[in-house]
Formats: sequence, C-alpha cells, structure tokens
Amino acid sequence: MADYLLAGSWKLGAEACQFWVITDILMCTVSIIAIVMVSYDRFIYLVWPKFYASGWKQYILGSVMILIPWVVGLGLVLPLWLNGQSMHQESDCLVILNRDFKIVSCFVSFFVPAFFAICLNFSVLLMLCVLRRRWQERRVPSAKRPARQILTVALVSLVFVVMWLPFFVLMMLQALNIDEGIPARMLELSIWLGYLNSGVTPMLWLICCRKKPEKRPDDTMRSMIEDLNDDTEMREIN
Repeated sequence: MADYLLAGSWKLGAEACQFWVITDILMCTVSIIAIVMVSYDRFIYLVWPKFYASGWKQYILGSVMILIPWVVGLGLVLPLWLNGQSMHQESDCLVILNRDFKIVSCFVSFFVPAFFAICLNFSVLLMLCVLRRRWQERRVPSAKRPARQILTVALVSLVFVVMWLPFFVLMMLQALNIDEGIPARMLELSIWLGYLNSGVTPMLWLICCRKKPEKRPDDTMRSMIEDLNDDTEMREIN
C-alpha cells in the first residue's frame, strides 16, 4: 500500500491487487463490527450482569461475537471475489463496482456499524453514570475497574469512527457522483488516516487499560457481577 501510494502506480500484478483490495475491505469491515460486538458486550455486562455468572453462556456469546464480524465481512467481499471483476487496470489497483453495490458496501461496512457502536456506547455511558451513584452510595471499592473498561471501549469506538469517517464520506460522494472539486490527494490522506487507526487503537488499549498497583489486593479480585449481586435488576434503570 505504501509503495502504491508513494510511487503512484501498482507494480505487483493483478492477482496481488485483487488480494490486497479484498483483504483491505475485509479487515476494515471486521474491525468496525468487532467494535460493535465489544460495545454490545459491555452493554450486556451492565444490563444483565447475572448472564456472566454462567460460564457456558458467556463462552457461547463470546464465540458468536467473534464469528459475526467475519461472517458479515466475508459476505461483503465474497461477491467481489466470485464475480471476478477487473481490479487492476494498467498502473492502477482499484475496485470496479456499480453505483448501488458501492453505496450498500459503504453502509454495511461502516455507516450502520458505526451508528450502532455510537448508540451502544452512549447507552452504556448513561447507565454507568447511574451505577456509579449507586456504587458511591454503597461504597463499592472496585467500581473504578469496570468504569475504566467501559470508558476505554467508548474512546476506542469514537476514535475509530472519527479516523475512518473521512474516507467513507468521500467514497459515498464518489458513488453519488457529487465529488467534483475534491482533489484526489484528499482521498489518499483519508486512507492513510484510516490506516493510522491500526496503530492508535493498540496504544489506547495499552494506556487506558494499564493496571496500577492496588493497596487492597482483596478488592481487585471483585468483579462487576459481585458488585451488583445485591442490586436491583438493571432493566429497571431508565
């Protein structure tokens, strides 16, 4: 990718071009849907904490959440692979799609998952504010641990959406044929901004989820479920 953008031409052949385009679309789609799954996991963690008390249910849910991003991603890119559309033209490596498929792919691979990720994280943060008040009233010492995890997921989701949004907006403008006056360089910069997210996200996880030494090790063993065992059903929270 770096050689292609810097040199201005594709020199690796048609097969490598097709492989790169397919994997590029697949990885981006899997990444955003995986963020939706993680956000949904935190949502279940707050709304239905007793669900995690059953080990087999937790493993089943985890397996499903891992499979869903790959199933959706493969369902999106397999038509590109099976249709055998030309992706390599002279010195360029690009996807040749009709207008309708390009619009659908933008919504499936980014806009719809991003919408759900934002809504889920917003709901989780609202519930977290309510729970923190209850934790403070009950003087729960380990309330900071789940709060940090939830805030980290929300931050990672927000950064991902912000860094990939310019690229998909430009792609949508191209699909609608209203991209006149937008320089080609801007599209390249938007691609680099999206790829940069792959380096930013691990750093956010590392910084935000870094463990700090606790003065009371017995408290660190408490889970969010244990903190909420005596609480009322979370579904009653408005």
